[in-house]
Amino acid sequence: MRCRGVTLIEVLAALAVMGGLLTAAVLVRGRLDHRSHTALRIQAAADAADRMVADWYAQDPTRWRRGVPRHGRGVLVGAGEIGLAWQTQTRPLRDYAPPAGRLDGRTVQTSGSAGPPQPNRVEPAARLDVVTLRVRDTQRDGDAAVLFDLELVLPTPLPPRSGGTP
Repeated sequence: MRCRGVTLIEVLAALAVMGGLLTAAVLVRGRLDHRSHTALRIQAAADAADRMVADWYAQDPTRWRRGVPRHGRGVLVGAGEIGLAWQTQTRPLRDYAPPAGRLDGRTVQTSGSAGPPQPNRVEPAARLDVVTLRVRDTQRDGDAAVLFDLELVLPTPLPPRSGGTP
């Protein structure tokens, strides 16, 4: 009986395959660690942003949400890490009509309800705006820096029209 051994070429081929598998495993582990870190950072930022918005609402919960800064920016406090910032921008709400043009018992102006005064028409007391809260990672650049956007729909009181009833 003849005993068959492994040739040097077979050993090198097996080492190359094992090296490729080990390299792939290390790359996958690195990506997983990075994504896990990013997900934890986003979760911490979302929790801190939730607390911040709750504080804004608590400042004046019944009077048109005046505590929410319509155009503001600052550092996100309470995320456990340095380097998170927030910014708000306001734009008019489009493509939204509350039932019968009313919200919280008040008439509101939506994109389709503005126009010249008409007889027997109730003038709107407010318009609806969208306040976008953007949370960014200041340690990154470009699109990767934006962790998330949160949109708040808020009423904005309209100034009384001249010559009309308040």
